[in-house]
Amino acid sequence: MALRLLAYSHDTVGLGHLRRTLGICGDLVGWDPALSALIVTGSPVAEGFHLPDRVDYVKLPSVRKCGNSTYESRSLNLGFDELRRMRSSVIRDTTRGFAPDVLLVDKTPAGLKGELRATLEDLRERGSRTLRILGLREILDNPAEMRAEYEREGLWDFIAEHYDAVWVYGERGIYDTVREYEFPEAVAAKTAFVGYLPKYNGLLPREAVASELALEGRRLVVVTAGGGEDGYPLFDHYLAGLEGAPADAGVLHCLVTGPAMPAAQQAALRERAARPDVYFTNFSDHMTSLFAAADLVVTMGGYNTVTEILSLRRRAVVVPRVVPRMEQLIRAQRLASRGLVRMIHPAELTPGHLFGVVSEELSGGDSPITSTLEFRGHQGVRQELARLLKLREPDGVRDTHTVDGARASA
Repeated sequence: MALRLLAYSHDTVGLGHLRRTLGICGDLVGWDPALSALIVTGSPVAEGFHLPDRVDYVKLPSVRKCGNSTYESRSLNLGFDELRRMRSSVIRDTTRGFAPDVLLVDKTPAGLKGELRATLEDLRERGSRTLRILGLREILDNPAEMRAEYEREGLWDFIAEHYDAVWVYGERGIYDTVREYEFPEAVAAKTAFVGYLPKYNGLLPREAVASELALEGRRLVVVTAGGGEDGYPLFDHYLAGLEGAPADAGVLHCLVTGPAMPAAQQAALRERAARPDVYFTNFSDHMTSLFAAADLVVTMGGYNTVTEILSLRRRAVVVPRVVPRMEQLIRAQRLASRGLVRMIHPAELTPGHLFGVVSEELSGGDSPITSTLEFRGHQGVRQELARLLKLREPDGVRDTHTVDGARASA
């Protein structure tokens, strides 16, 4: 049976939502040769990503995040309310036309400022048998603020009414999302912890990365800030630390600023990075391969980046974002407390401190980190999807996939 998956990724800051969604879709189409996936995304750089076979996307007009829960049009000369109505209509019409068997929503239960409500209500009113799944990274924000937001916007009741399942992309032993955010019983009952989602398929050989960067036997430090929209301070301090440190011909510093960094900031950094020990670019479509080849990664604390680094057992220095949400800080603190990363709070970020920590990590040897984390998220997603599809078929006809693990549900 041909299976259709529609995945929604609102995408306002960074690349994490789209990369996570692409990773899930790519894994699922490889698992089920009859499955096709269509992604609805607002990412302004979606065209820069490689799409697996049987995966395509519909581009929504892009939005820029101005603060917590405040947005504006990124490109079009439209008021936000008008833009939101346009995006909502595109999502609803795409869902009707594609007629998905499964709708997978990343992070935002009702969509960006409620733009998914019309689609979910339309599915309910038409009696659609589309499975509706909400996927959440393990940490959303400061628990008190997140609980207040969900209660204020009626999202707990909305999830209970409109979703068949909630998937948490994490391990309960690291961060118990259900307990921390006090999921109501009706939501907790349909929640499963599927595991952390790495993205390490299709890695380039280290020799290919070394050739691309002209590494020539040097050790490699990769510096990244995801999409880069708010990443300038990290690169500014890193370059200042590099400029003030003794020259080390045995290290290459690969700076990937991110395509969303403002052009003027990119130009200023590029000028300073014009030196033989720095490789500078604004985007790479094989970041995971760079991580795999690195001796150390310096990064902000986004879910995708951190989980990919840890799944590859690379060393990392994490400078988390603390506004508009505390998600990255909480994640970095939890991981640092287990000795899995080195964390620098942005309030303590100086060129000397940053480069001092980098030097300490580089002098600590080349041994990979040891971790008890399990990166079984894709396997967990497949298992949960197979279970839900089997339950959805009244006669069990769709029992074509093997569920090979127990459900780690709430």
